[in-house]
Amino acid sequence: MLLVREATDRVAGGATRQAEAAQEQHQVRLIVRALAATQKKATRAIEKQAPPTSPAPA
Repeated sequence: MLLVREATDRVAGGATRQAEAAQEQHQVRLIVRALAATQKKATRAIEKQAPPTSPAPA
């Protein structure tokens, strides 16, 4: 009976670790999306502030 309990505990532990990893992966995706959106906003703001640089007259 002890072997069955140990095997059950291992399977349950593996499933728990898989669920935790999936949750962490989801959180990382959300953070990456938020960073990308922030970067786009910052780039747009910078582009609005600085006029485009034109080549110097030759």
